[in-house]
Amino acid sequence: MRTSLFAAAFCLAAAAQAYVAPVFTARCKMSNPAMFALVKDGARGGGVDFKGDKLGGSWTALTYAFTPEGDGVVCLIFGPGCDGSEGIPFYYKDIKVNGVPLALGSGWELGMSKNGKAGVVAGDGLKLYHYYGARRDIPVNKGEQVVVSMRAKSGSVLEAYADQLGVVAANLDAAMKADSAYRSDALAVCLNELLALSEAKLHVAVPPSGEGSLRDKALALVNAFRAESALCLYDQPKVRAELRDKITQATALSGKLKTECLLAFMFDEP
Repeated sequence: MRTSLFAAAFCLAAAAQAYVAPVFTARCKMSNPAMFALVKDGARGGGVDFKGDKLGGSWTALTYAFTPEGDGVVCLIFGPGCDGSEGIPFYYKDIKVNGVPLALGSGWELGMSKNGKAGVVAGDGLKLYHYYGARRDIPVNKGEQVVVSMRAKSGSVLEAYADQLGVVAANLDAAMKADSAYRSDALAVCLNELLALSEAKLHVAVPPSGEGSLRDKALALVNAFRAESALCLYDQPKVRAELRDKITQATALSGKLKTECLLAFMFDEP
């Protein structure tokens, strides 16, 4: 929930920004009986590379074209131009080759990002995290131009934050099952600081969470970030770094608490 008209203006300004540009590569497969070049704008090579403008929060049409100098198989590789370390998702749909849709069933290889998040089929498209996010082989014919088209948009960093805080909530759920009287003063301070940062820096107010247990606070942040992620990218690098560091701290503290509670449950005498 945004806290004011100022917050709405902040969101509109942030939504006009973007994180990274999409990248697209086509490579002649080494498994072809004979290697052949791909031609793009008069340049020849075993592969061709494209890079577009930065993706924003609205769907953007992308088109790439090349011509093979032989018959065989070409691998298409695409995703956002980043290593995925921030966990920000990017969405792709309506993927076509020469106007023919590429089905999202078998034949796709979805890559793993630097922080361990794998691309997935999301609804009628793909949810990707890094520059080798998706690969697909296609057959090509000598001299016949290949036109690859798709639509893409950036997700919000708040989606990444919600995913990370979901881990915090899961850790606290496990801790609560092992010890219903669990507590962590350090984690309580950390989550209160996150609540304050959310309102002060993102202008997202988190509704009160009942009695305010640690788990309730973590889930309240998850829900607030997920709700707001559909509205705003929040491309503010310094703010992103500050929130990311605090969420990383919360993840570590909740993991430590879960481990302590589970060990106590297993080894403490009744």
